[in-house]
Amino acid sequence: MAEIREKIDKIFDRLGSVEGHLSAVSVSQSPIRLNSLGESVSGDIGAKEWAGRLVDAVRAPTRAMGAYDVQQFCFAHADDMQLSDDEQDLIKDVAFNRGVSEFDVRRVLGIELRDKVLALRGMPLEETDNP
Repeated sequence: MAEIREKIDKIFDRLGSVEGHLSAVSVSQSPIRLNSLGESVSGDIGAKEWAGRLVDAVRAPTRAMGAYDVQQFCFAHADDMQLSDDEQDLIKDVAFNRGVSEFDVRRVLGIELRDKVLALRGMPLEETDNP
């Protein structure tokens, strides 16, 4: 029974729901976090460093936002940002090699960006689900 439960938990981790989209890279909990596949994708694309380069562009527009709105803003920014040919190729290569969608790769970047913005505010993730 424990083995079955473990397999079910892994399936749910892989299928975490994000805004109505199934996401293979995150766990739907408060706050949304990367699962082990998401952590691997993050490393593959250098998402923490990439988010570090983007944080100044989103810092001012998110200054008055609560944690949830910061998260949504960062997700939208990652989804809509223009990429260089090299960046687009990297996202596609990682998506292909990891068996995920481009949406999932961008979601990883959005999560890492959200974490950077909130960290600059001194807001640990553990506090983001509190009103």
